Amino acid sequence: MQPKWSDYQRQFAAWLRQPDPNHLPPETDSERMAVYRRLVFNNFQIFVDSCFPLTRQIVDRAQWQRLLEQSFTEMRPTSPLFRDIPATFLAWLQPKATELMPQLPWLWEFMHYEWLELAAEIHPARLEEPLKQRDANREWPIINPTLQLGCYQWPVHTIQPNRLPTASATEPYCFAVIRNRADEVTFIAINPITLQLLQRLAAQQPLTQVLEQLCEQLGVPLNESLVQFAREFLDSMVAAEVVLVSGESRHSP
Repeated sequence: MQPKWSDYQRQFAAWLRQPDPNHLPPETDSERMAVYRRLVFNNFQIFVDSCFPLTRQIVDRAQWQRLLEQSFTEMRPTSPLFRDIPATFLAWLQPKATELMPQLPWLWEFMHYEWLELAAEIHPARLEEPLKQRDANREWPIINPTLQLGCYQWPVHTIQPNRLPTASATEPYCFAVIRNRADEVTFIAINPITLQLLQRLAAQQPLTQVLEQLCEQLGVPLNESLVQFAREFLDSMVAAEVVLVSGESRHSP
């Protein structure tokens, strides 16, 4: 009796994750299944390898291959899109990285830093040039929709195959990563406070409201100098295309 189609799919996928020549899916043979498994795994590896070129140079080849094999067996992707494979791989690795690679305690942070470039590059948003007039006159900033934010305890931006970190930092390293109107991905160094500022502004809140929230969180009063600093920061982010319109009434006609 043939299993239900859904059951057959589960058996087929389980075998691809963990081949067992003694327990093949019905009406298949080991040789053909091995070929299919190799094709699927190679496709998976291509997408992971292309996202982490420096990581591949740093991690021993055999270790990297074992990592890919284990993740392929254990991962349970929720997205059908090939472009989401690296993000799923990272999510799988996060709780395991220290255990699997104790000699590289900074590995997951560095891989996340590498992934930010892909995340900004493949974001489906298309930046309008110029912005519509109704957007240019809004009362709150418009954040580049491709914006990705990262905050790290290790100096991930300095890591190279011949330059590995030996100690984490006392202050975090923070970055804003965007794809600009020229379709180029750029990294901009920021700090934890300006990272939070951008995060909250991305939720489409007026600048003054965001500053009030941050000041309350930090336990400091909101004053004109802080507002001016925030406006100057936004102007610098407009120049970098992290922010598309700085907003606020001073920019309205």
